[in-house]
Amino acid sequence: MDGFAGRGRYPDGAPGSAELIMRAVQRLQGSRTVSAFFAETDPSNYRKLNAVVSEYAASGLSATALSGSAEEHLDTVVAAARGGPLFLFLDPCGALLPFLRLARVIGAERRDALVFLTRSQYGIWVFADALGKARQDWLRATGRLDDDSDAQPALPGMSRSEDMQQLIDSEKARAQEIIEDNLRCLLRPGPFKLVNQARQVFGDAYGIATDAAVSAAVRALEASRQLVTIQPSTRIRDRVIGPLKRPAPPGAASGSRYSRPAHGHHPSGSARPIA
Repeated sequence: MDGFAGRGRYPDGAPGSAELIMRAVQRLQGSRTVSAFFAETDPSNYRKLNAVVSEYAASGLSATALSGSAEEHLDTVVAAARGGPLFLFLDPCGALLPFLRLARVIGAERRDALVFLTRSQYGIWVFADALGKARQDWLRATGRLDDDSDAQPALPGMSRSEDMQQLIDSEKARAQEIIEDNLRCLLRPGPFKLVNQARQVFGDAYGIATDAAVSAAVRALEASRQLVTIQPSTRIRDRVIGPLKRPAPPGAASGSRYSRPAHGHHPSGSARPIA
């Protein structure tokens, strides 16, 4: 449930949170059964939202636009999700839904609801790390790739726990590669604080990579002299990094220890987006 869905699509055609959710659900067709609910209080925004939702519903998605507040429809959605996992995406601009109301519904009805209440860069970063760690725990505990699939066969000569650990290690390595590529792109304009580019740092590795993968990527790029830490921090997300200074031509004045951006580069120009 997207509790504050807005119009679903921006005037310039860019997808809003509702359309991004429906695109993600579309990619799961054939392997998951997902029902999506989108609440919006503003009548004008609701009409636009309903038109966008109707496009996806016509293609076979179980998607419903709800006119009214998240609080009005919360009980209905929680009841519809009984027996299955529930994800509540609630107001990213501030928790307008009374917390006690939410706690009462979740406490009475659910034990497995995941509630995401933030769009702050810190929240996005911490959520990414939590998802990555939860995935690893899931694989170790169940020996399955997905929550609705049969247990994956172990590789010949390996126990299931060894099989899953090999998969986890493989995903860690791939996540580090993705993050390294993203950091190279993000470094082009100059130094930045990692958490300020949370989405772009994790990119396609969001939901798989953890803080440890980012730390490993930063260490690898430092070792290969592709970046420098300008402001260290005990938390990797609060570290400020920058590109190493390129060799200056003979006779050029010395400057700082990181390179300046080339003209025309944009900080998020080619970093991999969230899948």
